[in-house]
Amino acid sequence: MTEPSKKFLNTGGLALLVATLLTDICLAAPLLQETLYEGSVPYARTASGGWVRADQKTQQEIRRFRGRLERFGIQPIVETPAMRQLRAAIGMKLPLDPSPEEIWETSREVLNWLYGSIAPGQQGYRDMMGKAGWPRAERIADYWGRNGKLAWAACFSKAHLAFQIFRIVGLPIDDFGIASAHYKNAEGRITPTHVYLGLRVGKEWFYIDPGTERDLGPFAQRSSVGGPLMQQYGPGVDYEHPYSFLTVGGPGRFMGVPLLGKPAKPSAVTKITQNKPAGSVGTQVSVPAGIDSGMASLIFFKLNDGNNESGAIGCGDHAKLVKVKIPKGREPLGFTLDFLLRRGKALAEQHGLYHPLAYSDLKVARLVLQDGEAVVELTGRFAIGGVCDTPRVMVQLEQLALQFPQINKVRFYINDIIISALLDQRG
Repeated sequence: MTEPSKKFLNTGGLALLVATLLTDICLAAPLLQETLYEGSVPYARTASGGWVRADQKTQQEIRRFRGRLERFGIQPIVETPAMRQLRAAIGMKLPLDPSPEEIWETSREVLNWLYGSIAPGQQGYRDMMGKAGWPRAERIADYWGRNGKLAWAACFSKAHLAFQIFRIVGLPIDDFGIASAHYKNAEGRITPTHVYLGLRVGKEWFYIDPGTERDLGPFAQRSSVGGPLMQQYGPGVDYEHPYSFLTVGGPGRFMGVPLLGKPAKPSAVTKITQNKPAGSVGTQVSVPAGIDSGMASLIFFKLNDGNNESGAIGCGDHAKLVKVKIPKGREPLGFTLDFLLRRGKALAEQHGLYHPLAYSDLKVARLVLQDGEAVVELTGRFAIGGVCDTPRVMVQLEQLALQFPQINKVRFYINDIIISALLDQRG
């Protein structure tokens, strides 16, 4: 990193950078892409080509910019004799402005060299990491100088090592990153722990899983490379739709969570307008035409009273409906959710019922209606009473949305985590 670049980061330039990149990422109306585990996710085209996530995850990635540099050993590379020795052993030389074909072929040769340079066993990687955590490029070079081999262990170590080798040989730092994606494990849970690489060639992004140790093939036949990991339990890794993407970053550099592949048939998100009731937080709502005013139901609970009548929820509880009037001209789902979150506690107490979100402090940050599906993003403090509250919360929120005829599917996120995963952690 040049001295002007370091000065830029140390004197508040990051704030300007973040604002600039947020503008750059959201240049056009987003397109919904269907993922394997997160439903429909909005993506926006970037000025440099390709697509990045246009939801809160992208903003979180940018806000974590400083932390990723130090935590993952992605500091500027220091030239040492060991570094020059490693670079000579790899043998790759790139021009200052490489073509897409040169980037692909160099990546291919570097990875093939790496696959042939890994010593068996995981102890070597523990030695290479040391006590400092994920190894910096200089530590990797020193390890190579002492052993004539490199080492890795699980998927993150493989992606991290390949990422550092890409940096060492001089691949353009805007064009690759460490991706993390979801898959389903043997217990049927969706887990976000598989890690691999994303590579940009021209204006196309590809995924590369170093754990497969597969040759990328020639530029003319370029395609992504993954493996059938965990497909015995579900669709496998959602390689094309990572939820996180770690890059070198820096002034004017790429930061975001890209779509690692070509977008499926575009599905434009319906127009987002502002629905801002007096005294409430701003809520982005995609408002369908032709919705009339009327009544809506909020669900609260009569806690277990010892009887065994059918229809029990949670720990033997029973759902009870409380009607509220939707003012004329207001969008039903947004209004009803806002009412539940702001006034639900008082309403439940008035009727002698239990409200599982009574001690949460949530607001609707974003709501999109598209092709019969509602995607609701809530933010704030989420506090529930225990395992009995898990089914209560799910019933309360899902049935609130599904009572409206234009909605046949709903997904809720709390602080950017899908609610089912959040409640699993609490159970």
